[in-house]
Amino acid sequence: MFVLFLLCIVILVCMSKGEFFEHTQGRSMYFYSKLSCKANCEDINFLSFEKRTELICCKHKSYCNLPEGV
Repeated sequence: MFVLFLLCIVILVCMSKGEFFEHTQGRSMYFYSKLSCKANCEDINFLSFEKRTELICCKHKSYCNLPEGV
């Protein structure tokens, strides 16, 4: 219950600063995709204060979607 309370406070503070809205809005662009494993994928996120980078890779293989600029 306490964790839920803290989560609500964080969301309210972030929404008041406009940060929550900015982090939930975004776009993903990829140069190419070799993925053939639509059901057996792994989502890897690299988070920083200014940017979120997401890689979607096949499990147990070396195929990944690379984000723009990588």
